[in-house]
Amino acid sequence: MQIADKFIQAKQQVEAAKIVLEQARQLLLDFAADQEITTIRGHDAKVKVSHTTRTKIPTRTKHPDALALMETTVRSSGKWEQVSALNDKKLRDALQTDLFDQGTKAQLQSLLVTSTETRVGVARLSPREREDD
Repeated sequence: MQIADKFIQAKQQVEAAKIVLEQARQLLLDFAADQEITTIRGHDAKVKVSHTTRTKIPTRTKHPDALALMETTVRSSGKWEQVSALNDKKLRDALQTDLFDQGTKAQLQSLLVTSTETRVGVARLSPREREDD
């Protein structure tokens, strides 16, 4: 029973730490956005904030109507074989070329799903950065 209690206590501590970590992460993101910076220095380390925006084709689970319309558009353009049944990479590559006419290309691009991934990473300060203090 002691082992189970120890495990339960540790699991509760992990959950509490996750909440504190997420709150600190949000404070960092807010501060970086307010100050229009991407690096925040601490005593022994620095935190870097980056944002990456990606476009993907719609999925059957999250955007089934957009996916159906995209499939119909590609099929009616006669280019279905070139994008391999809406293979994500092949379609995104095809949209960078002149494979589709401008109208079809614009319609397909409007159906792409955009998501932004935000990363917050920690790195040790270099000796030179420490000397700057």
